[in-house]
Amino acid sequence: MYRKANMNGQTKMIIITSDEDLIRQLALNKRPDTRIVDLDRPNQHLGANPNENDMIDLAVLAELSTHDSKSDQVYKRALDSSHESRSKQARPSRKSADLICAICGDRAVGFNYDALSCASCKAFFRRNANQSRDKLRCYTNQGRCSVSHETHRKCPRCRLDRCFEAGMRKDFILSEEEKQRRKKRLEENRNATEKQNSSPPSLPANEEPLDDIDRLLLNLSEPNSADSIGIESLLFDTLSIEDWLAIESIRSSFIETFKNVQQPFCAGDVFDRDSALVAWSHKTSQMSLHFIEFFRHIEEFENLSYPDDRFLLIKFNILSAFSVYKCHIHGTEALSCTPEQEEKHRLFFELCGDTGGIMKGFIEIKLILVQLTNQDPAVLALIMAIILFTDHLAMDEKQPSLNDPIAVGRAQIHYTKLLWNYVANKQGEAKAHKFFIDLLAIMFRIQVLQMAWRLICDRGRQLWRYFQDEPAVSIDYDEENPNSSDKIYHQYDKLRIPTFQEELSASVVKSILSAVNYYSALQAEDGHWPGDYGGPMFLLPGAVITSYVTNFQFTEEQKYQLIRYLFNHQLPNGGWGTHIENRSTMFGTVLNYISLRLLGVPFTNERLQKAHHFIQSEGGAMYAPSWAKFWLCVLGVMPWEGVNSLFPELWLLPEWLPIHPSRYWCHCRMVYVPMSYVYAEKIVGEITPLVRELRKELYVEKYESIDFTKHRNSISALDLYYPQTALLKVLNFCTNTYETVHIRQLRDKAREFLINYIEAEDEHTNYVNIGPVNKFINMLSIWYAKGRDSKQFHQHLTRVDDYLWLSEDGMKIQGYNGSQLWDTAFSIQAILETGLGHLYNKCLSSAYYYLDISQVLEDVKDYVKFYRHISKGGWPFSTRDHGWPITDCTAEGIKATLLLHEQMSISPHRISSDRLEDAVNFLLSIQNKDGGWATYELQRSTAWIELLNPAEVFQGIMVDYSYTECTSACVQALWKFRAQSYFANHRRKEIDDAIQRGIEFIKGKQRPDGSWYGSWAVCFTYGTWFAIEALITVGESPNSKFIQRAVQFLLSKQNADGGWGESYLSCVHKTYVPHKHSQVVNTAWAVLSLILAKADNSAIRRGVQFLLKKQCANGDWNQEAISGVFNGNCMISYTNYRNIFPIWALGIIYFVYNQQKNRIRTNVSSDKQYEHAIIMGGSISGMTTAAYLSKYFKRITIIEPDDVLNETLMNSTAEELLDYRCNLKNSNTLGRSGTSQSYQIHVLQGEGGKILFDLFPNLKNRLINEHGAKVVSLKENFRFVIGDVLLNKNLTEDLSWFCIDRFTLETIIRRELCSSFNQQTIQWVCNTRVSRLIVDRSTNAVQGVRYRSKTTSDEQENVLYGDFIVDCTGRFSSSIKWLKQDFDLTIPTEQLHVGTGYVSFVGERFKTGNSTLDSIHVGGNAAHAPHHNKGFLTTPIRQLNTSDRNSLGLLSNFAVYCINNEYPPNDTYESLLEWVKEHLPNDYYLMLKSTKLIGPLLPYRRAFDDRKYVESVGRRWPRNYVLVGDAMCVFNPKNGQGMTHACRQARQLNEIFSRKYSLEEIPYVYNRQASSISEECWLGSITNDWAVPSLKLVKTDKNGQTKTYQRTDDPTLNCLPPQIPLFMQFLQWYTYWLIKCAAYSGELTTAFIHVVFQEKTPYSLLKPRFFFRILFASILDSFNLTKQFLTS
Repeated sequence: MYRKANMNGQTKMIIITSDEDLIRQLALNKRPDTRIVDLDRPNQHLGANPNENDMIDLAVLAELSTHDSKSDQVYKRALDSSHESRSKQARPSRKSADLICAICGDRAVGFNYDALSCASCKAFFRRNANQSRDKLRCYTNQGRCSVSHETHRKCPRCRLDRCFEAGMRKDFILSEEEKQRRKKRLEENRNATEKQNSSPPSLPANEEPLDDIDRLLLNLSEPNSADSIGIESLLFDTLSIEDWLAIESIRSSFIETFKNVQQPFCAGDVFDRDSALVAWSHKTSQMSLHFIEFFRHIEEFENLSYPDDRFLLIKFNILSAFSVYKCHIHGTEALSCTPEQEEKHRLFFELCGDTGGIMKGFIEIKLILVQLTNQDPAVLALIMAIILFTDHLAMDEKQPSLNDPIAVGRAQIHYTKLLWNYVANKQGEAKAHKFFIDLLAIMFRIQVLQMAWRLICDRGRQLWRYFQDEPAVSIDYDEENPNSSDKIYHQYDKLRIPTFQEELSASVVKSILSAVNYYSALQAEDGHWPGDYGGPMFLLPGAVITSYVTNFQFTEEQKYQLIRYLFNHQLPNGGWGTHIENRSTMFGTVLNYISLRLLGVPFTNERLQKAHHFIQSEGGAMYAPSWAKFWLCVLGVMPWEGVNSLFPELWLLPEWLPIHPSRYWCHCRMVYVPMSYVYAEKIVGEITPLVRELRKELYVEKYESIDFTKHRNSISALDLYYPQTALLKVLNFCTNTYETVHIRQLRDKAREFLINYIEAEDEHTNYVNIGPVNKFINMLSIWYAKGRDSKQFHQHLTRVDDYLWLSEDGMKIQGYNGSQLWDTAFSIQAILETGLGHLYNKCLSSAYYYLDISQVLEDVKDYVKFYRHISKGGWPFSTRDHGWPITDCTAEGIKATLLLHEQMSISPHRISSDRLEDAVNFLLSIQNKDGGWATYELQRSTAWIELLNPAEVFQGIMVDYSYTECTSACVQALWKFRAQSYFANHRRKEIDDAIQRGIEFIKGKQRPDGSWYGSWAVCFTYGTWFAIEALITVGESPNSKFIQRAVQFLLSKQNADGGWGESYLSCVHKTYVPHKHSQVVNTAWAVLSLILAKADNSAIRRGVQFLLKKQCANGDWNQEAISGVFNGNCMISYTNYRNIFPIWALGIIYFVYNQQKNRIRTNVSSDKQYEHAIIMGGSISGMTTAAYLSKYFKRITIIEPDDVLNETLMNSTAEELLDYRCNLKNSNTLGRSGTSQSYQIHVLQGEGGKILFDLFPNLKNRLINEHGAKVVSLKENFRFVIGDVLLNKNLTEDLSWFCIDRFTLETIIRRELCSSFNQQTIQWVCNTRVSRLIVDRSTNAVQGVRYRSKTTSDEQENVLYGDFIVDCTGRFSSSIKWLKQDFDLTIPTEQLHVGTGYVSFVGERFKTGNSTLDSIHVGGNAAHAPHHNKGFLTTPIRQLNTSDRNSLGLLSNFAVYCINNEYPPNDTYESLLEWVKEHLPNDYYLMLKSTKLIGPLLPYRRAFDDRKYVESVGRRWPRNYVLVGDAMCVFNPKNGQGMTHACRQARQLNEIFSRKYSLEEIPYVYNRQASSISEECWLGSITNDWAVPSLKLVKTDKNGQTKTYQRTDDPTLNCLPPQIPLFMQFLQWYTYWLIKCAAYSGELTTAFIHVVFQEKTPYSLLKPRFFFRILFASILDSFNLTKQFLTS
């Protein structure tokens, strides 16, 4: 590029390039004073208004292109380096044209097709890259011709080889179509940008002004927004000319710098630390010089005003750039190191001190980068520049501050935006967004690898490890707010990854994206979200005292952080609270004072002196509560006489006693088990000099002079929350007295029981234990009972670190081993609530993995013996190792799992349906009698037992009460579960009852002010959100009194700034106590509640504005007040809540106000997911399936054996079709071979009609208006007899029967299908039969089919591949044979042959002279074995316009049929009439006698029932393959179920696809659900068939063994008679009496018809009011009173 000012002062710009991307950019942004010359097309100018006088001599341009202004000062500063001059010479500047072509050595014009090349080589490669190499001849025939600027035209073959060697990629060559498409996209992007930057949109004149919340969401709800999520509103500028030049410059510098780097480092034979360090130092010094050389090519780096800044950035960020370099050389590295050398690598780095796996971590990051960047040098160079300009990336506390951080920050933002625009230009905005999400996570991992303290997560375990030689300097701790912000884990908050917050500051979608980007980067590799679960101040002392007594040591680094934590939370008066926000208490102060002394802090320490003064001022340690006194006794600073007896023998009392400890809440029970054991043994640690000093320091009086028995009940007023009751004092007196004379044998027996119980709890929880209190007392007990060297004690030691958590305030003991599952389940729901789940597929898939590995799959051993509830199916609060499932955790796990199955392409579904059913079984088993749910177990006692609560500082620890939150979560989970059609039959009534009882419990817990108390978080905003969520979920109206009272409560608590803020004192005092500041978490809960309740927009608007205002630039929110609570008086931290719930609230606000009415989100992408589906068979089942699958596949092929698309069928008029239908004897002329089954009588039952008419909206009107279809009222024109019982006509509903013949129905559906979809979407291959499947047995998948044409004699097979194959070929499907021969898979089958044969025909109905008989349009006499083996059916197929007064105007289809191998005649109509007259009621003879026969008599004698039990083979069934309709299950035609059954299965397949199952998983899920549909029809079909006298049963089992059973008098057949199953006998009995009762009951007849229509399940006929009526009728029959009973 060359600029020159003319005489008029105007600047002329000349650009010489052959870079197509740059030319395209210039063409879109051309200016009058700009001339562009493409070196490949020198005669074509892209400037404005070219003319002959403006033509530029290329020679002049070539001369100009060498211009390099000597006055340009490219480098303002230089690092002191001996390589400075070499670096300057090698560095290509943005303003330099001295780039060398990698192919011929000529001057390069830029990067073309991913290699630095001249214009000539670029053009040569574009012309020849796609040619066959053989067409280019090497003139020396050696393939080693020299390629230079002078010789490059001599040998095209060697020149092309040189192009590929230089890295040119032919996949970068764009076709003309791609060029036009790209140009169009750039134009659209530019127009979109211009439109965005123009004035804001205005409202139409007739609309009301927008309120604030509408303006907030305006940019999200425009109709043109992509995917309805506003992602297109995030379009960034297209790359400018300067951007392209900048990217080209840094890319060329990157490649030039590292192209001559030696092969990757491989460790040699080094066996000692010194040699290894010397070797590594030598290698790293070489590499550092290369990095420095590259960094100095970056203009912004060179232009930094302070040399020290450049030095600091290189020193502290060079290690972070190492992974980028490793990514660049990944290909050569893979070839350079053998497995033996890899092992040497590992040993080498261990010698260098890399015990923390830093090298391994960098290699993992490298592999991720390779996949993310495709090793694009431009991307890698830009990432390295971003790393260079990221301040404090290494998180080294010793790193000094920069002198000019603003300049460094600007540079980082510049290169970050360049990278964004480059990736967006190459891949599109959506992929660029995903790219940056992944890049952010990589940057985070790079930081983590350089930290002294690192969190290692494995299957939920959270272990903090230290990897440096000296303690780390603490991160700043905010003394004003005692709550940690998790700054150690949230390290990457210092990254300046741009959020462009200022560009769309009012956009909710921007806030959501920013928040989820940040939060998703915090996810651990195993899928969960780690976080601080600290807060209580009495947990750490138990660990420290146990450590001291048992002589296990914390590391020096741990001790340092533990001491920091305790001092950071010391209050100004010297004391500590029970929790971090509490005032000073003796509980907290005494125990933490002791902890500091045991950790090595001297008594003379100034801060300890303040604590000592506080303890003395409160009267000494004897005024600490009982739990503190317990630890004092263990340490030896208080005798055991100082505590009330824990009465170990209590465990030996009968379990039926209401005071037996097995009835206590499990947390209470599991704490007092080891406490009782320790008390029974009177365990005391060694009395060391330090212990003796503590005896002096903790008391006002001398230790020896204190009568501790008098202070058993002494407690400071600061601690007293739940005073001892009179009953407890009496019991304490009794047990203390017993302690002086206790029975040794009973005590020994109690000890034995308690230690066994402790060992069982250890084994059940993998030594994690239910919580930290009992963890360390259990550990103490095992140390005493089993010894320090025992296996059990060492197992305990390995689990101590599970409870440690490090944050900026220091290291603490958490209230559990983490909140992994709880936070993860909430996080999944929050992210999915945004509707942007498809952008975070990797994140959500990883979270799904954690759901999978954390579910408890088995009950614990001896769970009854040790008072445990069942565990199987439940989810715990933290990890599977912990093993205690909880109701609300299980419920949230179910909800999260089902949402992921619905909305995401999770493959495979690792959490199976069986496991979800187990989870629901767990919930149903644990519902309390009051309708609510407790936490871990059923409520085992009543509230009066709280009178025995010995813990003065906690309330409600004795009973596992029902809680609003637990109940709400369980109700929501059960409701979500029951909504899944594939769980429709799983304990439905129990689930419905449980939901109803749960809702009643929640309503009963509402307080007079409209709120609900929250027992597990702060407090009324939390409880109220849970309650409203449950009520709205089950359909409670927002206008109900419960919801409205809750809304009024929340509105009354909103603060002036729009937020809500609640103090932890609300939990303590059980009344709303406002916090002095609004809180993000409370506000999110309130906003969620108000949105669900459809409350006042203004309140919601202010709440949303508060959340947006409080959000940080990086997407996080600041940690505010503590948000968790347990037992009323102790607070606990949930640091992830500040991310989860604002994301959730903003996600809902976006969708609710964008008129997304369905709370169940779906993937917003409307693109079809899959390429090709193959459907074998083009009848109704095949066409219905094709219509449904067209939503998901870009292309569908229907393979049909007959010529169904011939002109006659597709173009005939209604009259012509009718004529063909009625008069056809042989169907060959219409493309059908033989007499097609479609000409026989068929019935479209009610549910089948609904499915077809929904799927083809025009179908019903066309059939009625064009083809004379008739809708018959069953109240008026219906009569049906079963056997000899006439069903009651007094129906309770006006049901209708849609009457049309199968031939016409199928033809019109085919026309509808062809007119609705073009041939590219649904393609027919007719006159073709599938001969076999194409399979891959290694993956258990069907990949396609082989087929042959029926119209030619050619035996050649054609091949067709597809992603999904459906068999709709009907009752003679070959699938059973194919699956056996291709997969050796045997499908169990069952066939019933009952000798059904029938004759059907079409005739015009005329009057019989009997008006009642003439009014019957639909009716007949159903055969009913064993006594009524002959049947008759008629149904209209057309309404006729006729002038004949004797005609009824009906063209009807008739069927005369038999079972039991009896067949009606079909030779002549007269013989058929005579047969009907002899064997059927006379009405049918009169009806047929007055009917004019139109068309032939069509016999059919091949009917049978055939069930294929596909569900029984489970996951052995091949992937991508299913059966639909008769291919899966065939029914006796007399029941008329076939078409509707096929339609229902096709619809079910659609529902499964809509839930985003993978193609591999769909057949497994479908087989289970479709088989349930078949089972309903099967029962309806075979119940009476089992009564046929000549029944023949053929069964094939799973091993392929076939057995035949037959009822026969022929001894030569040698067949055993089939044995009727007991359940079938019951159904036969029930059906017989059902029909008897239906003769007198319109209600029963109506219910029966609903089942026949497949609108209701057969089990609906077992309703109690039906069942008992039938039962009474059968009983009264023995007294001949049946008729009187039925008629009454």
